[in-house]
Amino acid sequence: MALEHPGAFARDLLTLVKPGVRGLNVLMAAGGLALAGTGGDAGRAAVALLATAVLVGSANALNMAIEASTDRQMARAADRPIAAGRLSRRWIGSASAVSALAALGALWLWVNTWTAGLGAAALLLY
Repeated sequence: MALEHPGAFARDLLTLVKPGVRGLNVLMAAGGLALAGTGGDAGRAAVALLATAVLVGSANALNMAIEASTDRQMARAADRPIAAGRLSRRWIGSASAVSALAALGALWLWVNTWTAGLGAAALLLY
């Protein structure tokens, strides 16, 4: 499928990370950074925003992998990439878990433990 229709494959991957939801989360994180101030550390702010984008996208994709059987039964969700069988539940689940762990590691190493902890809590609760 992916090799035959690379455009459709790319659209399905984009659907998994829900760009609108992810964008709003990054915007809220940027607002928080602006209110808190970065202390002149633009690099740390950039890592925080990038890791937040990766973490939110991973959470969205993991949710679709976990909920695929339920999504198949709902008209509004039945055409999602995993529920429709266009992407592998195992592959997306694994890739999303790895990218979520990488994002949490980046938050922990280069931002702070509070941000990483809140990110981990949000991932688990979503």
